[in-house]
Amino acid sequence: MCLEIETDSAVRKAETDIICYKRLKSTDSGELESPFQHARYVLGKTYKLLWFTGSNYWMRPKKFRFRLPSKIANVHQGFHFYQTLDCAKMLASSWENIVKCRIPKGTRYIMDENDIVALKFEPVEIVQHATEKY
Repeated sequence: MCLEIETDSAVRKAETDIICYKRLKSTDSGELESPFQHARYVLGKTYKLLWFTGSNYWMRPKKFRFRLPSKIANVHQGFHFYQTLDCAKMLASSWENIVKCRIPKGTRYIMDENDIVALKFEPVEIVQHATEKY
């Protein structure tokens, strides 16, 4: 899961706690694990990173006749979330749990219309359990 944004998108600072959702699988030991980076998480524990990383590249939209380049950034490092439960449910596999998370007030984040990437979060509770084992 990578967030693709216009490079002039601002890094924001959360003015209040932000509730968001993350897709995580369950391990045999009962831990929660991210499906792409295989990072392990425990409910109620806070996790943090120091900075965002990503890659910039020039994208030339083929559907536009004038082919002006637009600068796009791909955010790789940062904790990735969905803004709504509906979006997380729509994209979750049957072997993934949907976990409600809290991005604490004061945390730096970047967002688009559906996704958020933040530098700090706490997984709060599983709101939808996986229906199959991975």
